[in-house]
Amino acid sequence: MKLHIPLTTTEDRSYAIDIANQFAIPETMLQGRRLFIVSNAKVWQLWGDALCANVHQQPYHLYLMEDGEQFKSATTWIAIQEWLLAEGANRKSLLLALGGGVVGDLTGFVASTFMRGIDFIQIPTTLLSQVDSSVGGKTAINLPGGKNMVGTFYQPRLVAINTTTLSTLDPRDYAAGLAEVVKYGFAMDSALFEYLENRVTAIMERDQVTLAHIIAWCCRIKSEIVAQDEKEGGLRAILNFGHTFGHVIEKEGHYCDHNHGEAVAIGMVLAARLAEKVLSLPASATERLIRLLEQFTLPTTTTLTQETLDAGVASDKKSADTTITFVLTPSIGQAVLTPFSLPFRLKEISA
Repeated sequence: MKLHIPLTTTEDRSYAIDIANQFAIPETMLQGRRLFIVSNAKVWQLWGDALCANVHQQPYHLYLMEDGEQFKSATTWIAIQEWLLAEGANRKSLLLALGGGVVGDLTGFVASTFMRGIDFIQIPTTLLSQVDSSVGGKTAINLPGGKNMVGTFYQPRLVAINTTTLSTLDPRDYAAGLAEVVKYGFAMDSALFEYLENRVTAIMERDQVTLAHIIAWCCRIKSEIVAQDEKEGGLRAILNFGHTFGHVIEKEGHYCDHNHGEAVAIGMVLAARLAEKVLSLPASATERLIRLLEQFTLPTTTTLTQETLDAGVASDKKSADTTITFVLTPSIGQAVLTPFSLPFRLKEISA
């Protein structure tokens, strides 16, 4: 099983998204280059040997970062660059990001800034990173005041997806990835949403054929959007469905109460309720969304007050001086960018 999805960005830089049941990095990408691998201890223990077998036992340098969103920080970013310098990395060196979204986002940001840019390969090991964060070239670190506030658009040379890594994900992390899958269906592709509704059992049992199909479907959706709008000038923003509220939920929980997928799940429900008020999204559509998320063992409610949510969205990256833009859905499979004046007050929005 191997699927190949080409992605050409608006800057005419092409790379492949390869989906297989093994690590598959072309030898031509590795020849004559020093390899620097960033991962975390848990992922490396599970998958390090298998990756090394694929890179043909080529000598490599390894940096194991701490595991968790709170470590996607300026402190870690600086530490990895200092490590690269100490180990003799240069502009021809190659970075490999082996891990989930935190490892991928951070390694990509390091690659974009070290010596003003070196090549890197995304090797995502979680469902969330395979369907979303590894594709499209967004890199970032968090600040105490907000998530992904410092970053770049910097495309990898390859996204190498090994679906067998999903077999070792704990249930909570697996469910987090399903939240991003649901996002693609509810906001961008009604056929995908219906497919998910009809295959809940196979998905929860982690059927390899089903998962490969879903991952490819999501990657194709995202690659088509990124190819049209690499740097989020307009269309690409629809990929943020559920994220405006979701980022507030993550931040208020100090990135510990909810992981990214759980926060996005709640954020999608809040966005759907808002769409009911301003875009006449049928309440039945929101109920279908809630039902599917709950079947995937994801949360759909928050204990945060309305005032906390209102204040939080104002500091979102998508806010301007006087407006905040939400991604809302007038129907399943359709998303539109909807601006609101600041200060945002949910209770003042009438049907």
